[in-house]
Amino acid sequence: MSAQGSHPSDCAFPEGTDDPSSCTARTGHSSRRGALLWLFGGGLISSNAAHANAVASGFAAGLGVTVIVPDYRLAPEHPYPAALDDCFAALEWVASETETLGIDSTRIMVGGESAGGGLAAAVAQCAKDAAIPLTLQVLIAPMLDDRNVLRAEAEGDVHLIWTVASNRYAWTSYLGHALEEPESRPYAVPSRREDLTGLAPAWISIGEADLFHAETVDYAKRLTSAGVPVELITIPGAHHGWELLTPDHPEVHRIQAARLTAMRAALAS
Repeated sequence: MSAQGSHPSDCAFPEGTDDPSSCTARTGHSSRRGALLWLFGGGLISSNAAHANAVASGFAAGLGVTVIVPDYRLAPEHPYPAALDDCFAALEWVASETETLGIDSTRIMVGGESAGGGLAAAVAQCAKDAAIPLTLQVLIAPMLDDRNVLRAEAEGDVHLIWTVASNRYAWTSYLGHALEEPESRPYAVPSRREDLTGLAPAWISIGEADLFHAETVDYAKRLTSAGVPVELITIPGAHHGWELLTPDHPEVHRIQAARLTAMRAALAS
């Protein structure tokens, strides 16, 4: 996606938040802008906001929105709730600074890919409980359920790029305990939330060969059952990270176009 028509700016969080980091904003060309809080992937244990620069600039140019990418803290050095606290602090900051940022408070979206998609789902849950309205949550191959590790190990699943062993290490690092131990902390694992009513509409994509396929489809079905509008796109044969690894594939272009169409529709509603 082209970054033409956007430019970066630094935005520091106000004093008093729980987030010691900074974020990077990409400002779109619209005079009445929406906003997108974009959360980078990396299994909750690696990467940083800079790796999302091209994606953020593309969204800013393609949608005319301001894109905020918080540089959230990573496990295992900073286990739950550090990353989520940072991401939700960013959303609270955006929601409280709409006048300063030139943002329409009724047109705020949250999204991410992989671990960022899981954090986006958790942020959407936090936003609902805090009465911060979101117009859309965009979940790309989201990391949603720690219980998938035990199921995949029992069934002997084999996956490319993001393996069962990688998933175990990531969830163990993030949660700060073995996956065989109980987990009941709110927002720690998005799929463990029982009541999904009232959450923001969702656009979700997942490859059928992705380790996260079953948990993603299940979450989409549960959202739908809870009355949440959902568009779910599954990609036959696609494994985790396929968009990044095959950026010129026609199917990647089709999915990206569908994503932008859904986001434009959400901003216009």
